[in-house]
Amino acid sequence: MIGRYTALMQRMPRPLGLAVKRSMVLPRYWAQLAAARRGYREFGDRYPHPLLFVAGLPKSGSTWLERMLASYPGYREVLLPEASFAELRGQAGHLFELPPGCLGRFRGALVLTKMHCPGTPGNVAVLREAGVPCAILHRDPRDVAVSYVHYVRATPWHQDHPALKNLDAAGALRFFLRRRLPEFAAWMRSWRDHRDPETSLMLSYEEMLEDPAAALRRVLGLFGLPADETLLAGIVERHRFEASRSSGEGGAFFRKGVAGDWRNHFDEALKAELLESGGGLLVEFGYERDDAW
Repeated sequence: MIGRYTALMQRMPRPLGLAVKRSMVLPRYWAQLAAARRGYREFGDRYPHPLLFVAGLPKSGSTWLERMLASYPGYREVLLPEASFAELRGQAGHLFELPPGCLGRFRGALVLTKMHCPGTPGNVAVLREAGVPCAILHRDPRDVAVSYVHYVRATPWHQDHPALKNLDAAGALRFFLRRRLPEFAAWMRSWRDHRDPETSLMLSYEEMLEDPAAALRRVLGLFGLPADETLLAGIVERHRFEASRSSGEGGAFFRKGVAGDWRNHFDEALKAELLESGGGLLVEFGYERDDAW
């Protein structure tokens, strides 16, 4: 159902797509919240944390993780309407600041929310004051670049679509490296530098691909959710193809769950662009040992 809806929206002209999405924000939010409150009434006494928060770098597989967590009875995906409206106004989700006290509206509900917001001191404070743990997901910036370009060029309502729609693949990647990579690098560093290590967990998309059960077990431990082996294996098996859909790619390469597609797209010129825009990001986060890759 979600896939058909997305495909339909992607065929709409940009103004129509934006208008349709805007008209759906509040009805979707209230329907999601009502379902989360029903879930709390039935299952709320099972879990130590009624609100599960996932912060994901765009195109890092955060939707994959979100859907695995949604396997637990009662939890419902809910997105803050402020975040949706900000995106429709052209503010990138990875720059979104959580309104102070906004998580208090989810009392009495089992809520699972996935956002791209950065780890600024203000956002970390909102989570801390609400007592909400946070799983943070990032990904090799080179694969993020490829996935981001693929997604944006197929999504007319995205803020970068007008800039990318007529560029060739190399030009679109160059746009990302110059305009978006510095922001994405700041996102990764913000969570690394400001998160509360006692109430958060930072992991990579590549870790999830390599051993989904082990990565999910760490996340479940953070959230205090049951993690017996039979349950864990069932969740991973049911969602083993989510990596391809949540990465923004639909090809067989991602359906096989393989990282490293950037090698098919990056030439020496693009590598130089990345090294200039991203600084030592690849080394800082363990994606490379040095700049000679």
